[in-house]
Amino acid sequence: MKGKRIIEELAQNANQVFSEIKDGVLVKVDPRDVKDWQYTTPPEVTKIGFNAFKNCVLTAVTIGDNVTEIGRCAFQGQELLQKVKMGKNVTKIGPYAFYGCTSLMEVKLSRKLKEIGEWTFCDCSYLVHIPLPKNLEKIGTGAFSCTPIERIIYRQFEENKKAREEKVVAKK
Repeated sequence: MKGKRIIEELAQNANQVFSEIKDGVLVKVDPRDVKDWQYTTPPEVTKIGFNAFKNCVLTAVTIGDNVTEIGRCAFQGQELLQKVKMGKNVTKIGPYAFYGCTSLMEVKLSRKLKEIGEWTFCDCSYLVHIPLPKNLEKIGTGAFSCTPIERIIYRQFEENKKAREEKVVAKK
């Protein structure tokens, strides 16, 4: 009997979420929710908040279909993060969201994405290629600065990355 109760308790704890979630916003990810260096947003999360992953170490993240927005600095400085798969309903990525994710190599963006904030993927040293969705309406200043990306394919037009940054700087 006692062994059966312990097994049931362990099974309940396996599904327990330790991260802080308020009104659908993932406020703070608890490292106990990162499994095998990977994290998947719980179904009740609709937004990833400011600096939500500050105290975590992870290599991959899957953002669920219920998430519509990734907040400012959400993954900033996650130096081991290599792969991001976004759910189909993400429409906005806030400024600095992936800034300094120096190992980031693969990002699958939502087809519904409309906005990439300023400096979002800056200093992502291994990000060579990122297909942008046709619905994208805005790319913030410096969004792809300090990356090895040579071309940005945006709204079916190709632009030299350097020329695009010079145009943005010239507007100031």
